[in-house]
Amino acid sequence: MHDLDRLFAAWLAGPLSEADAVRLRDLLCQPEQRRRWRALADLEGALAERGAAKAAEPDTASLVTTRRLRSRPSPRPWRGWWLAAAGLMLALGAGWWLQRSPDADLPQRDGQSVARGTIVDGAVELRWPDGTVARIASAGRVQVSPVGRGLELQAGELAVQAAVQAAEHPFHVGTPHALTQVVGTRFSLRCAEAATTLLVEEGTVAFTPAGGPMRTVQAGGRALAGRPIAPSGGLVAWWPLGDGSGTTARDASGQGHDGRIEGPQWTSSGLRFAGDDDHIEVDPVGALATVQEGDYSLAAWFRPEALPSVSDPQDPLEARRDSLSVIVGRTGWTLGLHLRADGSFFMQHFLADRSPRTSQSADRAQLGRWYHLVGVVDRTRGETSLAVDGVLGRPAHWPAAGVAAFNYGAKDHWRIGISTPGGATCRWPARGHIREVRVYGRVLTADEILRLAAAP
Repeated sequence: MHDLDRLFAAWLAGPLSEADAVRLRDLLCQPEQRRRWRALADLEGALAERGAAKAAEPDTASLVTTRRLRSRPSPRPWRGWWLAAAGLMLALGAGWWLQRSPDADLPQRDGQSVARGTIVDGAVELRWPDGTVARIASAGRVQVSPVGRGLELQAGELAVQAAVQAAEHPFHVGTPHALTQVVGTRFSLRCAEAATTLLVEEGTVAFTPAGGPMRTVQAGGRALAGRPIAPSGGLVAWWPLGDGSGTTARDASGQGHDGRIEGPQWTSSGLRFAGDDDHIEVDPVGALATVQEGDYSLAAWFRPEALPSVSDPQDPLEARRDSLSVIVGRTGWTLGLHLRADGSFFMQHFLADRSPRTSQSADRAQLGRWYHLVGVVDRTRGETSLAVDGVLGRPAHWPAAGVAAFNYGAKDHWRIGISTPGGATCRWPARGHIREVRVYGRVLTADEILRLAAAP
């Protein structure tokens, strides 16, 4: 085996000794070797970085394999060409070595190989003997876990295809914010400084935020842990409802849309709406007058204390008055976030012909539990969507994209906690706690909805 092949294999397997690191750097300086391994510019940088930090590393052989891949701008005009071929060249070189002896010189634990690695299209790809594959994007930082079967993702993006395994020994990925455990599925993780985001593509994943309870995430679902920053772009109004006293619902967006508190009581969990006519009134001025005419999104935290109820189902007037609860919306033909008597949440938007386009949750609300709700109206695509606790449901499709909204007037106010105070019909009061109400003049993305649901 060539020295360069051997040393590259040793670098994939774990930290190099100081002598091997010096030898590898020397080999990379030789013209004939550079012609064969020109695609190892990133490896040179990693070696230089590792050499500078050598004094801080333990002097014993480690079972932990660290990968640091960074994209660097090139001062040479020809670098773009050979970077495009980097994945192929490295796969040929490293692949020859791996095929020669599948488990030779690899990290060992209890006599079993932990993982073997190669580089494909600028990303590190680790493979376990059972067929599990983890792909770490460039600039990602990951360690093979010293305990059990899995990885520790420190930063960057990671995609995993986990083979079916025994339930008592699941493959796992840890981050500073959460632990993800699987027994056979496909998922991806993105670890940033403030939070970790999980996307499950197939199967089921157990996701446990640091200091929090475990939750099960099904295929197509997302989860987030950490302290993410709520999106601010396109924010039209934001009522935190956390002041604790007073009769004004302060608009923290800076747009001046303060609301008048009429009835709800302050608690440590926000404002409590007892039904009847409790509500917050907001004048439809500025951007709040026209936001529903384009793309927009509504968001709120809501903890229901009681479902809408009708004491006499035979009384059509009472049924029209109290059969729903409005969490936040605009009156007239009431658009916004609602709760039905059966416990389902829904987002409603009215088109110009007064026909509703409604997206409804599949699950039923439990009393006394907080829910984060986001309603999204995408006029550009002709869709109305609802997200509950960060998970988007199926959109309701319009007859066509771009259809105009119902024409609301100056008397059609925005209200939190009710539709029509004192109304003989369509009163629709909410019963429970409401906080962190937001209005955006754009469509929120799935990642932004997830961040809002996890934001403190």
